[in-house]
Formats: sequence, C-alpha cells, structure tokens
Amino acid sequence: MNEGNQRFCIRVATTDDEGTFVRTEGVFVINHALKLAYNLDWPEEWYKDEGGRDKCITAGVELQDANGQIVTTRRVPLKVTLFYQTGTPVGRQDILKLGVGSGDGAAGGGGLGGGLGGNGSGSSNNSLCVVNGIAEVKARIDEVSRSHQGWAFKLRIGPDVANHPLDNDVSAVMRPSMILE
Repeated sequence: MNEGNQRFCIRVATTDDEGTFVRTEGVFVINHALKLAYNLDWPEEWYKDEGGRDKCITAGVELQDANGQIVTTRRVPLKVTLFYQTGTPVGRQDILKLGVGSGDGAAGGGGLGGGLGGNGSGSSNNSLCVVNGIAEVKARIDEVSRSHQGWAFKLRIGPDVANHPLDNDVSAVMRPSMILE
C-alpha cells in the first residue's frame, strides 16, 4: 500500500462537542522488510587488515513480505550507511567502501577486488540492488575503532529512497556492531 508515496496519520477525536482531537505524525506503511539472510555468529572484533586489503565484511540480505516469504518480483536499489554502535551516523561516510559484486544477488565471494566505491554520504550505486529477493553487500571500513573513540561500527542496509522514493515502503536492516582493529 504505497498510495502515491504519501504519509498516513491517525486522528482520534472525543465524542463531545468541543472538537478536541490528537493526531500522530505522518508515517509510511511498510510492505516489505530487508532481513539478514543468514544467522551467522557475528564476530565482536574484526581485524580489517588480516588477510590483505581485499578482506571485507559481508552481509547477505533478503527482501521479505509480512509473512517472512522472500519477495522475488521486486528490484530494490540499496544504500549502505555506516553507523556507530550508539545509532549515530558516522560523519565521514567516505571511510566506507563497497566491493565489486555487492548487491548483485550472488552468494559467496569474499574479496573487494579492484572496485571500491563510496560517495561520502553512504554508499549507493546502480549495481547495489536486491534482485530475485536477495543481495550480498561486501564492505570495507578504512579506519579502526580506536580512531573513533573506540566505538564499534555497524552497517545500515536500506532502500535508496533519495534516488528511488517509491521504495520507502521497504524497511532497512542493521548489521550487528563490531570493533575494528
């Protein structure tokens, strides 16, 4: 129920003649949700340079409906944003790099190869999409937690509503936080 990309609100009024009412803020109706595709034992610490500069953090996501079924009939461009463990966005999004093959729906792989991307405000590109209900995000964070007051990082994977506003009926997912060493 996207209804032309409009927000909905709920209004509750009294039955007396005073006309008193309250109204909620506008909200979007969520039809689909991004969920982590596999339940891995996420490490609390991640050593970014062990294994070379092509080592990456991988997060598989699925697009699911209200019944938890994978939605294969919708293509959703994604945006990945770096957050601190507190839920605050990291100011310098350019330290987040996405790997080749991110979001192509392919499982497996593990390296960043030669193509790294980042645009300074969360990373989004044409190839970063949910296709046939799945996507795999490969990311590298170029700074360690020590450079950020020791805070852990986490990734928010969500629809790219800035470039595709009709996808605002898809909720985002947060990958569990980890300390980068």
